[in-house]
Amino acid sequence: NVTGADHPHMPYRDQIPWQDFPEIGEAEFTQSQFEELRRTFASVDRHYLRSIMKDMQGAFLYGFGDPVVSTDFGDAYTHIWESMQYELEKEGLLPWR
Repeated sequence: NVTGADHPHMPYRDQIPWQDFPEIGEAEFTQSQFEELRRTFASVDRHYLRSIMKDMQGAFLYGFGDPVVSTDFGDAYTHIWESMQYELEKEGLLPWR
């Protein structure tokens, strides 16, 4: 497995500026959840983060209704394709580019 700052596992990293979201210390969070959240988000522009989350909320929905027969699709599939194209393009793996 490849991980680290150069290979984050966050979705839609070409569309969401994850570096603007604070990182919560897991060790501290297990000791004092609310205090860690308060400390972490104390200096964050919450309106900015909420606007990003609002703009991207549809990107996490695969569909609506019955998962077997519904034809009412969410936006996840378009964001997945766009992210995949971005990563392939970045690595020079698109034959038509």
